[in-house]
Amino acid sequence: MRLNKPIILLFACLTVGQAFAADSAESIEARATRWLTNRLTVAAWQGLVDKWDDSKAEMTAPIENLSLPVDQYPDGRKRIVLLARRAQILSKSLIFAESVRLEMLSPEGKSEGVVLAEDCLLDQSTKRGYCRGLVDVTKGADHIKGRGMMFAADDKFIKILSESEIRTKRIPSRVGRLP
Repeated sequence: MRLNKPIILLFACLTVGQAFAADSAESIEARATRWLTNRLTVAAWQGLVDKWDDSKAEMTAPIENLSLPVDQYPDGRKRIVLLARRAQILSKSLIFAESVRLEMLSPEGKSEGVVLAEDCLLDQSTKRGYCRGLVDVTKGADHIKGRGMMFAADDKFIKILSESEIRTKRIPSRVGRLP
C-alpha cells in the first residue's frame, strides 16, 4: 500500500500539533511544520557541517574544563549545560569542544540525561550542535550510542548519524512472538 506524501504530512502535522499544543502560543501548524522540517532535512545543520574542519583548525588556544549553559527554562533555570575538557570560543555564538558532556536537567535541577561526545561544534544562537566522533546518549533506562550526531535543544531532538546501537527497556519482551 502506498500513501501520498500530503497524507503522511497531514497525519504527522496533526500528531505533532497535538503534542505541542499545550506548551506554545505559536500556531499548531507553524510548530508542526518547524518540527518536521528540522527532522526531515540536514539543511538546518549544514552550516555547522561546513564549518567543522575550519573550526577544528582554529582550536589554537583552548579553554580547559569549560562549563557553559546551553539552554534554559523560561524561568531562567538551566536546562542543558555543556561541560568540555577543552573548548575554543570561535565567535559570539560558535564553540568547538572536545571530550564533551551535555547535562540535561529537569526544572528542579535534577539530571534527566547525559550526552557524551568526543567532539562537538555548537552554535549557541540556534542551540544546535553537530558531532563527528563517538557519541553516547543516556536518558533514564534508554541508552543510545553511535558515531556522529546532530541535536537541537529547542526541539528536543537528537539524531545519531551512523553505527547506532539502542538499548531500552521500553519494548515489551513479547513483541513479535505468537500468543
